[in-house]
Amino acid sequence: MDNLEHNKIDKLQRKLYSRKTSGEFAEERTAIAQGEFEVGDGWDKGADDIRTLLAKEREKKEISQGNIFKKILIGSIVFFPTHA
Repeated sequence: MDNLEHNKIDKLQRKLYSRKTSGEFAEERTAIAQGEFEVGDGWDKGADDIRTLLAKEREKKEISQGNIFKKILIGSIVFFPTHA
């Protein structure tokens, strides 16, 4: 490859990777189209408060953890019976 071709490639690479490029390699961004949305008045009717939802989730977790501990306790009592 001769020097002229090498210079053309270097020049093209500089244009391509330059931050100040304006021209054929300039970054073209399309505008974001904002859609039309209609929200009714009753969108939140019947929805629970966030604190209520969190309390329900915590309660479910506590119940499931409690069941595991109960099973372990009962299993250990059956497996290691106490002799009085």
